[in-house]
Amino acid sequence: MTEKMRTLGLLRHGKARADHGEGDFARALKGHGRRQILHMARVLCEAAPPQRLLVSTAQRTRETAQILLEEFAGAVQVEHLDALYLASPQTLLECIARVPDNVQRVLVVGHNPGLSELAQSLLWPERLADLPTGSLVELDTGLGWSQLVRGGGRLRRWLDPDEMDLS
Repeated sequence: MTEKMRTLGLLRHGKARADHGEGDFARALKGHGRRQILHMARVLCEAAPPQRLLVSTAQRTRETAQILLEEFAGAVQVEHLDALYLASPQTLLECIARVPDNVQRVLVVGHNPGLSELAQSLLWPERLADLPTGSLVELDTGLGWSQLVRGGGRLRRWLDPDEMDLS
């Protein structure tokens, strides 16, 4: 029996405002961050958009997810998870592991350093730079979501919106 190929996207939230006393969790996106994510949403729509979004409950990640959802056509199931706020790679994997294997495309909207560290682990021994704000790493895997392990992914694409034309 041939395993189905699955695609995991790791999207770091868009550029956020500085903390002016509201606390890190409540920081909102800047205008530039909104443009970054709108561009990434359009890029994701050129291929097949995700079927499931796993989103940190921080303000900037919820805003990032809202921009994505406004661009995606069709039904996308969204889970807002407190555990994804500043999550470690292990916590990220635990959240991803709960996705049913019949879901082929998952996008995690979260934070560094966890997202970058998870990408490094799944793509090992390949090396990537840390994910800047608004950037996306997509990897393919033949493993089930609960079976993801170090080296279990293959890089599909790595996109940094600040290196792209956002017009």
